[in-house]
Amino acid sequence: MKTAGKLRINGEIREFAPDAFPDNLAVLVESLGLEPALVVVELNGEIVKRDSYAARIFSDGDNVEIVRLVGGG
Repeated sequence: MKTAGKLRINGEIREFAPDAFPDNLAVLVESLGLEPALVVVELNGEIVKRDSYAARIFSDGDNVEIVRLVGGG
């Protein structure tokens, strides 16, 4: 059974209902409409490798920082 919870995402606390709490980091990135190859994610102060997103399970109150990579010149 899924539980309700909160995540701090880029400094903003977001509350999730039990049926909406993301299962893992991959689900969160997808739900935010982001392309995994174009972001860098830090979970509780640790940079997470892209191939580990699906294995990173959240706990209530986790801190997530997501940085979008932008090309330019």
